[in-house]
Amino acid sequence: AKEGDEDTGLVFLYRLVEGKCVDSHGHECAINAGIPPAVVERARIVAKKLNSNEAIERLENEGEAAIKKRFQAAVSVLQRFDAERGDVRAFLRRLGNIAAASVEQVTAES
Repeated sequence: AKEGDEDTGLVFLYRLVEGKCVDSHGHECAINAGIPPAVVERARIVAKKLNSNEAIERLENEGEAAIKKRFQAAVSVLQRFDAERGDVRAFLRRLGNIAAASVEQVTAES
């Protein structure tokens, strides 16, 4: 739309056709539209893998792996806790730290 018009939005003059587009500007458009950077980066990764016919892992799988690592770390802490001599507050703090930690932190500490 022209400046001075009521609607000054961006107008795309493209024709949609079947197939892949290796020169897409969709990522830049997404950034301009305010899409979160993490979402745009994931889209870049998926697009690159689609163009090279690579398998695309679902994000849920990555989340499940993170949950599994946290669970394994918590079980390890539970197994080492001595109920008669252990500090319960420190034990609960450690479990809280595992729940709040990133996957990399949990892996490094285990």
